[in-house]
Amino acid sequence: MSKNKRPPEHVRAQREGKERDEYMCSFCHKQALEEERSSIQGHHIIQYAEDGPATKDNIIALCKECHDDYHSGKLNIDISAL
Repeated sequence: MSKNKRPPEHVRAQREGKERDEYMCSFCHKQALEEERSSIQGHHIIQYAEDGPATKDNIIALCKECHDDYHSGKLNIDISAL
């Protein structure tokens, strides 16, 4: 398996987390229309790279902009407030 390919349970957890959040960004609250759903990304609360579980309870939905800002250090998300 390539380093970038995620296992099926990871993909499923991201989908379930985004569905639970109704494809709405947990930070800016932008909600994607059905044809824009690919712009909403599943973000791990406990990072996947740090052995975060592949469960929907460990996923929050973020729009691409907020997700990019989080990973570049421009956005700080208080997960205790979610």
